[in-house]
Amino acid sequence: MSRTAWKVGLAGALLLALALAVAPSAGAGTPVLPAEHPIRSALDWLGTQQGPDGGFANPGTTCDVVFALASAGHNPAAWRPTPLGPSAMDYLASHTAAYATGAAQTGKLILAVVAAGQDPTHFGGMDLLAHLRSFGDGAGAYGAGAMDQAWALLALRAAGEKVTEAERAVLRSYQQANGGWEGAPGWGTDTNTTALAIQALLAAGEAPTSKAVQAARAHLLEQQNDDGGFPYTKPSPWGSDSDADSTAYVLQALLALGEEPTAKPWWRGPGSDPVAALLRFQVASGAFEWQPGFGENLLATAQAIPALAGKSFPLPAGQWPEAEVRIPALHLGPAPALARGNLVTCVAAPPAVSWVKAYRLTAEGAWEDVNPRGWSAVRSDGYLKVDGLPVDYATFGAAGNPYRVELWVNGRVVRRVGVFHQGQPAFRIRPEADSLTPWPCPMTVE
Repeated sequence: MSRTAWKVGLAGALLLALALAVAPSAGAGTPVLPAEHPIRSALDWLGTQQGPDGGFANPGTTCDVVFALASAGHNPAAWRPTPLGPSAMDYLASHTAAYATGAAQTGKLILAVVAAGQDPTHFGGMDLLAHLRSFGDGAGAYGAGAMDQAWALLALRAAGEKVTEAERAVLRSYQQANGGWEGAPGWGTDTNTTALAIQALLAAGEAPTSKAVQAARAHLLEQQNDDGGFPYTKPSPWGSDSDADSTAYVLQALLALGEEPTAKPWWRGPGSDPVAALLRFQVASGAFEWQPGFGENLLATAQAIPALAGKSFPLPAGQWPEAEVRIPALHLGPAPALARGNLVTCVAAPPAVSWVKAYRLTAEGAWEDVNPRGWSAVRSDGYLKVDGLPVDYATFGAAGNPYRVELWVNGRVVRRVGVFHQGQPAFRIRPEADSLTPWPCPMTVE
């Protein structure tokens, strides 16, 4: 199956999986999926996890978030905790030297830099490609073990470099008798490293029909659980239940192989395929949990998004419009410190039930809910005007106070504007003026 056909199939699989995700009876303990699209909901939750330094927990996890953003069509350099705060890429640049201490770390960072549309030979004060080469032995090996070699090969291909047969042969040499790969010598094989190795070999030019790739595919099939998901490894003294991280990584490997994950042999029955299994780990907030009952998990959420977006490693080089990375400058102005402005927006006309939520950015960089109960649409022509919204003129000046505006129709969010940490342009309520939301009128509801 072609990659294009796989993506079409995955889109249909998402819809089918959502349709099959019937809310359980009380006390069943199964997470209830959010009402919105799973990727969009996961991105919304990720936006709440960004630190004031622009990062997400640590450099490695921030790389995973960059993969998630880029695979979903978001510019990682535009995700900032505040309009003038550091971005996710700023965070990685400031931690480059401390993080890139091995072939695996350097390779993973190169993949993130390329996915964000930036130059790995000039990032964080380093030439990351030259740094990666410094871990090579000259005979094709990078570092020690499959994890180092896989990330190195993926990084070379992401940067447009050629991978030699000798470099592929080193990765094949780490394959174990059962067809899988282990993260480090003596650890035993696992699905995560095996899935990464498959993607690395294929990206480096290995034929999908090669003995090594087919043995790895057979190993993953043996590892699959009856619920359609994948464990880290089985048998295991720590249990062999499916988890979100492993299922997501295997999904990416299946994509690289051109497999259809919702068809046999990966389909184990209704609601029991890798896509449906991964979606079951999503909780009401939009986050994914590692396993049921463990709660929101940053790494699981970041790793689920590329798989659900139908993307395998290495991600293509990001190309983002220049305007997308700009945050409008803040213009300081004279008193009055507090002014008023008006919001004009288009809503769905009755009988649809519409209401508008608005959040104002404070001088401290926090979102303040200015209308906890929302404004309901009352005009039949599809327009709603809200007068007298507060504008912090002393901080934001004549350019206007940044606002985040949500339009809800029939119980779900259908439009958003001003979510700058997700790459949207800032939306501002200007003092003593009308500010119109960008979505068109009249509005139709599907």
